[in-house]
Amino acid sequence: NINKLFLIRDRFGIKPLYILEEKNRIAFSSEIKSFKALYNFKFELNESHLDEFLLFRNLINKTLFKNIKNLTPGTYLEIDENGNYQEISFYNLNSDGNLNFDNKQIEQIYSNTLENSINSQMISDVKLGCQLSGGIDSSLVTYYANKNSTGNKLETISILFKNKNFSEENYVDEVTSTLNLASNKYTLDSSYYFNVFKVATWHFEQPINHPNTIGLFLLSEKAKKHVTVLLSGEGADETLAGYSRFIEFKTHPFFSKIFFLKLYFNRKNLIDFFTTYLYKENRIITASIFCNLSSIRKLKPNFNFENAVKQRKSILSNLSNKNNKQRKYEMATYLPDLLMRQDKMSMAFSIENRVPFLDNNLVNLALSIDNKQLIVNRKGKLEGKYILKQLCAKIFNVNFAYRDKKGFSIPLREFMVSDEFMQLWNSEIKPNIIKRKIFDITSIDKLLENMNKVGSTQLESIWQMVTFEIWAQQYLDNDCNT
Repeated sequence: NINKLFLIRDRFGIKPLYILEEKNRIAFSSEIKSFKALYNFKFELNESHLDEFLLFRNLINKTLFKNIKNLTPGTYLEIDENGNYQEISFYNLNSDGNLNFDNKQIEQIYSNTLENSINSQMISDVKLGCQLSGGIDSSLVTYYANKNSTGNKLETISILFKNKNFSEENYVDEVTSTLNLASNKYTLDSSYYFNVFKVATWHFEQPINHPNTIGLFLLSEKAKKHVTVLLSGEGADETLAGYSRFIEFKTHPFFSKIFFLKLYFNRKNLIDFFTTYLYKENRIITASIFCNLSSIRKLKPNFNFENAVKQRKSILSNLSNKNNKQRKYEMATYLPDLLMRQDKMSMAFSIENRVPFLDNNLVNLALSIDNKQLIVNRKGKLEGKYILKQLCAKIFNVNFAYRDKKGFSIPLREFMVSDEFMQLWNSEIKPNIIKRKIFDITSIDKLLENMNKVGSTQLESIWQMVTFEIWAQQYLDNDCNT
């Protein structure tokens, strides 16, 4: 119909599609900052979304701005010539995960489907490479990409850290030497971190919630020297139960080492702890939080837990009650934020990021695999994402496949005791947080006096205040001017 406009977002939220809804006006863009070009427009904070953001570090298809949302993945907006519009769903996660296959053949079936996905995503008129962290997801993508590459030798881009506890350089080297690939490795240090913090925030368009976002910014900046398209491993952990929180749900909720560790950690805030832990629904929802409730309440005394989890409870209740329910929940709530991080940091340097683990056929297959085949007891230890680890063990070796998951971690404590950070905190962050009167940073000040004793969740509190204030200055105060 030529009298209608259709705005469509992909199934899993790989790319953003922002919608501005105001009285007598609707606008759309792939970047929030574009709305600044509109007549009589101003960015304003939506404080009702702060509870959810503080607890989870992300928002589901919403933003921290008034009247701006991210169109829900798997939906489209139909707008008629009079400006009337409706949001219509074309995809539902519940429609996937119903395939039947021979369980004994699933490893080979998955391997073939993954290879087909990667092969199809290697079609490119420009040079293509792999984002290689050294983890099993990106290593498998690199293996299959190399297997199907023609012409120039495939190049890999990797980010390393001086602190060997956070670096997976030995695994990066093992992949590139085994496959005889061109390896481009770059080190992230605190000086670079804080030098690019503001410009990365401008590109990210929200507080930089994951500290390793700056690592992706550096990776994309350096990748531009070598390639224009990058394949990455996003989506494997959600679709194949790769996070430790999936394993936690295989243990007894009240008679396990994990429970007693959490109980000890929250011993001074037992009411808050049992509020979130007693009910399975709350355990699934709060498994991906990074701060504890007591820390958040110190920052925001009027914090409302029910307001923070309301939308997520609704999403969880609408998912079909199969053994893949938790994986689907992670895909609907956690994955889109990681995809936004990838997209915004790569597009800052005009790098196209592709995610073969989120191929439609591969997702349908992954969600059809029984949890019992994904979380397996191996030598007395529960292993998630078992199918990928088995593939990795055959391609590389057993030690490569079965090691503790590091992810793309950042030595945050080291960065926060640096001179660059303390200068930033004292000159720009603290004075403006006090002036803004949204948060109470009394507790943060006390933490900064003795950083070596600060726990991981307390580090998150500091991090959230720093990133929120840098973002607020960029967007709420300066009208989004670089």
